[in-house]
Amino acid sequence: MKKIAYIAFFSALTIMTACEEEPSTPCDETKSASALVEDFPDSVKVGTVHPVTVNYILENDCGEFDHFDISQNGKSFAITLITKYSGCSCKLELIERETTFNVDVDFPGNYEFSFRLEDGDLDTYSLLVYE
Repeated sequence: MKKIAYIAFFSALTIMTACEEEPSTPCDETKSASALVEDFPDSVKVGTVHPVTVNYILENDCGEFDHFDISQNGKSFAITLITKYSGCSCKLELIERETTFNVDVDFPGNYEFSFRLEDGDLDTYSLLVYE
């Protein structure tokens, strides 16, 4: 009788422990994508937010825009467009989408905005910010 109680206890413990594990999500990932900029301005007034259209390509129908990864070095900005893919049953097709990048600079001067392309190149724009 004691053996049956021990077996039942350890079986229940094993089942409870197995159920506590979080399911893994191997089908969720983030990736960089080429940022293809349309109509970047030559100049803007200080404190003005200027929206710029950015086109990008998704690899499948499970993808969507996630965010811009922006790093700054003085008056130079490096911008990488990040996409997010969620799901395991995705239709493989290239999908063109667009989003908006807001150019917003608070101090006058000459700035440089470099958007990363998928092949590692940069698409660079100069911007004069005036008062």
